[in-house]
Amino acid sequence: QSSQSLFRNQRPLYRLSHVRDHHGDSNHVNLLQRCQQQVMHHSLGGFAVDNHSVWLSAAPNRPHRHLAQHQLQVCCHSVKKGVGVRPPRHVSCRAASSPNGHGFTKKAVAGAKAYDVVGLSNLCVDVVVPFQQLPPAKDPCLLQQLTAHPPSEDSWELGGTCNFMIAAARMGMKVGSIGHAGNDAYGEYMDRVLQAERIEPTHRLMPPSLQGSDLDKTLLCFVLVDPHGKHAFCSQYDFGPWPLLAGVSTLPGPVTQVLQSTAAVFTNGFVFDELPLELVKTAIHTASSSGAAILFDPGPRAFTMKSGSRRLALDTLMNLSDVVLMTEEEAVEVTGLRDPQAAAVAVLSRPGAKTEWCVVKLGAQGALLVTKSPQQQVYHAGAFQVEVKDTVGCGDSFAAAIVLGYTRTHDVHATLLLANAVGAATAMGRGAGTNVANASTVLSLLNRARSSASLESASQAHDLDNALHILHDSLSSVDHNLYSSVVSKQQREQRRSPAHAA
Repeated sequence: QSSQSLFRNQRPLYRLSHVRDHHGDSNHVNLLQRCQQQVMHHSLGGFAVDNHSVWLSAAPNRPHRHLAQHQLQVCCHSVKKGVGVRPPRHVSCRAASSPNGHGFTKKAVAGAKAYDVVGLSNLCVDVVVPFQQLPPAKDPCLLQQLTAHPPSEDSWELGGTCNFMIAAARMGMKVGSIGHAGNDAYGEYMDRVLQAERIEPTHRLMPPSLQGSDLDKTLLCFVLVDPHGKHAFCSQYDFGPWPLLAGVSTLPGPVTQVLQSTAAVFTNGFVFDELPLELVKTAIHTASSSGAAILFDPGPRAFTMKSGSRRLALDTLMNLSDVVLMTEEEAVEVTGLRDPQAAAVAVLSRPGAKTEWCVVKLGAQGALLVTKSPQQQVYHAGAFQVEVKDTVGCGDSFAAAIVLGYTRTHDVHATLLLANAVGAATAMGRGAGTNVANASTVLSLLNRARSSASLESASQAHDLDNALHILHDSLSSVDHNLYSSVVSKQQREQRRSPAHAA
């Protein structure tokens, strides 16, 4: 077939790259012929050669995972998509020129999305308030007092899902925001900070009929801090009534358009503190029916969703999600199982659930990821050794890398390594919001691990190379000048590091 006919069929398309014959010639005609013969022999789908590239597309009557999984024997080379990688979907991956860890690079030539991921709900402004001695945080009178007399903007920082969105944008993704931000100074601050991070202003859920009402206020979370660094949180989330935005019953037109134009949606358990279940379901179905992956992290709200309507909301969103992320403690609350792997398997085995990946974050022990198809696989990646200053925002940052790997069908273990690196980079700083991981720090961590003499095996080095590729590929697809500045900054940091000097 011609490459253009493959481009028009709007099915997932792969570029076979870094394939060589035994003489190292990537354009050898016999190599291409052998590759074509195997594709046609196994009925994998369409095949075309264009500008010295080999293009493969999934057959219309074959499962996409068959092409993604199949091993092509080309001379002495074996090139395949890693076992455990989910079936590909149309995502907003830009044309990539370098392969993933197993030789295939996805190229979305049709059905590209305007956004790589959209953060849904739980948008808030954190306000840091110092105390000599921490007061009881769950005191409604304290919340009322803090709201009436908040500190100046110097004490403000973005929080909640904003942590995730900033980390995702810094990892090279095009990010959209949907949620509630009031027509007030805090809402203006949120838009300003997000725009500085290359994220569009939030698409508001508040209908015109409620604008200017008591509901039209940006959610504040007061972070109470004592001189020893201990902290507590006080916000309207803690007192209800839930959902806080009960008057919002329909999705505004612009919000629907954004949900239809994204490759993924990320949300967490706080969404049910803000929005009615039916509205959340409408938003998820709108995105999912347009091809978006749904990623859900129950978060600390898992501890408040054990029964009744709250448990129904939790179960509903988990069943609708392609990826579920939990801490080890949250996994116990959600499944009742103390073994992380058993908990992940239980999430994937829920009747009627569409979940393909379940991730359990293990803190200092790294993270565990279990995939459902094409067959159940278990992956574990250890944590990066860093000086931990603050763990706030680590899980949100971690999730950004999971979105990147999942939606672009990258190698699973490399994705998990990258996620651990992003979480570790956030832990090296204090606070969340604009203090979450930046790409140069993540690159430094990965490069340091890659060059370490303590690597246990060649496979570990290979996985780190793949993780580096995932990040480089994403960053280079955004803006060349931005990518160059990130790499230059990382190289300067590496030259200044004691390990490099040694």
